[in-house]
Amino acid sequence: TSILLDIIDILWSVLDILTLKHGWNFIIAIYGNQIVTNSIQASAFTLLSLPYVLLAIKSKELGHLHLAVGHVQNELAKVHFLSKNLEEAAVLASQCLKCYESGYGEDSQEAATIALNLAATYHLGGLFAEAEPHYKRCLTTRTKILGADNPQQ
Repeated sequence: TSILLDIIDILWSVLDILTLKHGWNFIIAIYGNQIVTNSIQASAFTLLSLPYVLLAIKSKELGHLHLAVGHVQNELAKVHFLSKNLEEAAVLASQCLKCYESGYGEDSQEAATIALNLAATYHLGGLFAEAEPHYKRCLTTRTKILGADNPQQ
């Protein structure tokens, strides 16, 4: 139950990010009666497909490397990670990493955090060879930013 609540919280975060510009009227126009004044009354499929529809719109509107697109990809990756859908989580985290590298810089703390998330996703899936370079990248970046003696690296 706790994981389900986490997933719902993440989905609401995604909806908040994506509706900043369009608002709920736009979403209601897309999904008709399935959404009624900020409460979702729809199937799990619709709940999970809505962020993807809005992600596609946001990506077309802002460009696929825009930070807002990356933020949404990150939130969706968390949903899939918590659902143990690790393949989709890895795809979304990889896309997010490209957005963060483009927007924040390749050696940024933000990109390092996404690299760590991607490493954890691969690790949980037993893909240790894929996880290792992302773990190393995160450690290298954080050491560079925080210093070798900082316990937060």
